[in-house]
Amino acid sequence: MLLVEIFLFTSSWAGTISYSAGFAIWGCYLVGKKIWITSILLQMDKSWMLEDRRSRAYELGVEAFLKFAVENARNENRIPCPCWECGNTKDFGIGIIKGHLFSYGITPNYQNWIWHG
Repeated sequence: MLLVEIFLFTSSWAGTISYSAGFAIWGCYLVGKKIWITSILLQMDKSWMLEDRRSRAYELGVEAFLKFAVENARNENRIPCPCWECGNTKDFGIGIIKGHLFSYGITPNYQNWIWHG
């Protein structure tokens, strides 16, 4: 897995993003010695969704997914549960969702995370 470190500077924020997935950057320009990025698209690794729920890969994938979901949630205390039983139709806290993902697995056809960012 490739770990990408991106230095991002915008008019309202400057910082570093570490991301281990595919990505695309467009709309960047050089000012002095800094690259200003105006648009970025990050593609999260979703291969873990098909792994055995007892595997380390699945565990790490669940953790990354939940972190991503909370960062992109309108309400970080309750988000749609993507488990096989709930199918994004019920909202819960992260702890319950984590339990559901290990008990029931994630809905396998939920490849476009429209409810989680």
